[in-house]
Amino acid sequence: MLLSVLLLGACDRGQVDGTPLPPVGSSEPRIVRVAMRRLPPAFADIAAHSGQPSVDIWPAFFDALTFIDNDGQTQPWLTTGWTLVDDRTWHFKLREGVKFSNGEPFDARAVQSSVDNVLFGYGATNLVRNSLLPTVAGARIVDSHTIEITTYAPDPLLPRRLAQFYPLPPEYFAKVGPREFARKPVGTGPFMVTDWGVGIVRTRVNPHAWNPPRLAGVDFVEIPDMTARRQAIESRQVHIAQYLSPDDIADLGAAGIRMIQVAEPRSRLMVFIVKEGSPLKSVLVRRALNHAVNRKDIVKYLLADAPISTQLGIRAMEGFDPSIEPVTYDPALARRLLAQAGYPKGFKLDVDTLASTNTDRLVFEAVAADLQDIGVEVTLNTVEFERWRANLLTGNWKGDMYTWATGIGPLFDISRIWQYLSCDRAKPPFCQREVSDLINARSVEMDPQRRAQMMAAANQMLLDDPPAILLHELMAVTGLIGVKDYDVQNLIVRWDRLDLE
Repeated sequence: MLLSVLLLGACDRGQVDGTPLPPVGSSEPRIVRVAMRRLPPAFADIAAHSGQPSVDIWPAFFDALTFIDNDGQTQPWLTTGWTLVDDRTWHFKLREGVKFSNGEPFDARAVQSSVDNVLFGYGATNLVRNSLLPTVAGARIVDSHTIEITTYAPDPLLPRRLAQFYPLPPEYFAKVGPREFARKPVGTGPFMVTDWGVGIVRTRVNPHAWNPPRLAGVDFVEIPDMTARRQAIESRQVHIAQYLSPDDIADLGAAGIRMIQVAEPRSRLMVFIVKEGSPLKSVLVRRALNHAVNRKDIVKYLLADAPISTQLGIRAMEGFDPSIEPVTYDPALARRLLAQAGYPKGFKLDVDTLASTNTDRLVFEAVAADLQDIGVEVTLNTVEFERWRANLLTGNWKGDMYTWATGIGPLFDISRIWQYLSCDRAKPPFCQREVSDLINARSVEMDPQRRAQMMAAANQMLLDDPPAILLHELMAVTGLIGVKDYDVQNLIVRWDRLDLE
């Protein structure tokens, strides 16, 4: 069995379509090679934005209208600013002098064409329309570099939503259509795609880039296995290996590979599925389970000191309260709360877990051991991703809890999480009507101060009556060799800034 594993790893290590990769720097000069988990399944179809891995690669050749920085602030990008005309009408000023990589001008016509095609045309039933930009009612050209966007209802998040909306070149898109465009994309980013092959995407300098890159190109290589990505950078076949394990930090660092951790817009939870007759119906039980978990030791020994989650969000999220402290680890208090709830001898729980790595499994096992210490016997049931995702969308969970690495990006707003927990869903895991109503009201509140007050109230309700066991924020571990200025802001790599040492 061990020999088979080694042979399989050798086949996957540093290869594209069965062809071994040459050492970095031995072919074209000033080309950086990146090992990533996977390429976007929809290629470069901007109507089918899937978060990761799209966000890992698309910003190399696409630009969005806005940009969300590490502080969670919305910044101009292909826009230079925006004005709220009324509660349902926005004017966005567009950056002048920008061209797509094929030479077409970027202007208000390009934005209007993109809205028409992606939100109301071929992409009307896809993720971007249904999840990211559901409120947009239409776009109108005001002048060559001013676009008016209207919404069906007040939407204070619209500028944030546009951080994941990538304009199309209207003439090229009309000529090739969405299918060919996805495989031969044209954008305004620092690079342009020259080849989208099996397991590799090659990009080279965009001659019309308004923010020219420092490199001649970046090649993105799909290496799904984490061990194989590690081996690829160890053998100097790639400059950058993304999504490595925290276990790799010490020994790869000793081998001369620079190891960094950057925050992912995700927080790991264990969500309560509250059913009739379940001990989880008691708020005392839900509080007890939170006090039973030793988060400090979990992040110290398993996660290289990743931040402990303090609330249903992350630091870059609008409304995050830095004054909230982590739930205290207090097993004695947890036992008292269980006894008050009528469970002095504990009970049993089935937890559906989604574990991408061995570290994930160890985290869940550590939580189960902590709960065992207060008399709660946990059975961990591993669920494959497709089944887990189907359960998340439908609410058809069989167990008492499920693990969830919540994706807070690209909006960096609690609404991104709450859409799966809301009482308005057909089968919410746990209905907290007052919280749902407050978050719904906040979603159409245009006054920033009032929105902040609503978020503070929601945070307090969720602390008093937790819908989940809060665990930790996620950190992405990346290995670098021979490169500098690797700048990641809320998952977006600034490929224009990357350079060779």
